[in-house]
Amino acid sequence: MKPDRLRAGSSPPPAPRPGTPSLVLLFALWKTALLLLVLASPGPGYDTSSALLLTPPTPGRQRQAVAASPAAVPLPRLGRLFRWDGIYFVTLARRGYVFEQEWAFGSGFVAAVSALSWAFEKTLALAHLHPAPGPGPGPLDPLRLRMLAALLLANTAHLSSVLLLYRLTQLLFAGRHRDRVAFAAAALHLFSPAGVFLLAPYSESLFSLLTVLGSYLYARSLRSHERDHARARDAWVVVAGLAFGLATMVRSNGVLNGMPFGYDVLVTVREASGARRVAPLTRLAALGLGAALVGLGMLIPQSIAFHHFCRPATPTARPWCAATTPSIYTWVQTEYWNVGFLRYWKISNLPLFLLAAPMLAIMLASAVWAIRRPLAHRPTISLHASHPPARTRARALSTTHHPAPIELAAGPHHDFATRCVRRLAMPQLVVALLALSIYHVQVITRLSSGYMTWSWWLAIMMVGERAPGQRRRRWNAPRATFRWMFIYSVVQAALFAAFLPPA
Repeated sequence: MKPDRLRAGSSPPPAPRPGTPSLVLLFALWKTALLLLVLASPGPGYDTSSALLLTPPTPGRQRQAVAASPAAVPLPRLGRLFRWDGIYFVTLARRGYVFEQEWAFGSGFVAAVSALSWAFEKTLALAHLHPAPGPGPGPLDPLRLRMLAALLLANTAHLSSVLLLYRLTQLLFAGRHRDRVAFAAAALHLFSPAGVFLLAPYSESLFSLLTVLGSYLYARSLRSHERDHARARDAWVVVAGLAFGLATMVRSNGVLNGMPFGYDVLVTVREASGARRVAPLTRLAALGLGAALVGLGMLIPQSIAFHHFCRPATPTARPWCAATTPSIYTWVQTEYWNVGFLRYWKISNLPLFLLAAPMLAIMLASAVWAIRRPLAHRPTISLHASHPPARTRARALSTTHHPAPIELAAGPHHDFATRCVRRLAMPQLVVALLALSIYHVQVITRLSSGYMTWSWWLAIMMVGERAPGQRRRRWNAPRATFRWMFIYSVVQAALFAAFLPPA
């Protein structure tokens, strides 16, 4: 017979932990809210690009009217998601790269959209449904199939990256707060200031998925290393390099994900020289292959563009063709977008620096935390190995007003997660510095969706922000950060739908 009440002294059953179903529900609610904001946009905005994209490419008064006035042809509601770069991505998936400036947009996302729309077309053909005939766009025309494919790809990739980050965090962290930290980190990733750019047909979602996937595989490699599983370790690191290489084809800053491989090479050589033995060649070969795969993600698109614009060599070839290291991406960014060292440091751009300041500060601070001292954050939320000294354990047991510490997972050598978090923070630190000094600084709000260290940092502070019995602080940095991200994303969605900056 089951007791109706808990016996005196017994503890209540543990509360259900948030997990994958809660994240999926949050994802659906958040995406729906952003979509409603976009659909409620009052007008097509000042730019005619979206209307022209959906207007039949035939000469006539209608197309001339669209060019003259954004309101000349009604823009479909979902067409408001196709703004700025989204127009380029859909156009490139439809006809390929033609003009020089189009190579600023990563070919990885374009190729993925083309492949998915090809699958749609084959499926429709099997169902005996064909694109609408005639010059104008129809409900099943190739353009709309690519628009649908781009939207589906972006949102599926974002959901997948949220769920995979949850699993990665569980792999790295231990202790009874592990699931709470994992959920908080994944939720922060979901509500990142990239906002509507993770809903629209942009490459940020796919880049995020491939980066988190590469990070997960890299973490598995380090885990196998701690357990002395050499073959599994080397296999994981090569596959991680492949994922990072694909991410680099989506966004060029993915090449920074090769930094952990270079760091591991230095560590391997140093450890071997310290032990006065030859560095393991299989380990170095695996790290070299992984790093090469990351580099190929940058090299392959550049080579295709070089052969398209620079071969055969002619006196009228573009200036970048004669450079020592010819790169169409570097040329286009400099020539068309004025990207360069301190070029964005102008008084007129001060509002954009202020706009990017919160995310820059978060990414820089969290990266420095992870690289310098990830094992000790503050008294109420210390990160430590699973086997702390006996004196520390005794103090923890005797202290009742502090919550249990959140621990980094431990292998036979309990620095596995510390080493992993430190390595994964390196690309985040560099991309934040590049955004501050070279990029259009406001882009950091979008780039943040491809990095994880800042979400771990905030999640740890959120979970350990207040011990039982303590008063709530007047200023709570993690919660204030979340409120800022939420408000920023809402305002951003409304401006984006009206084709208004910043984008």
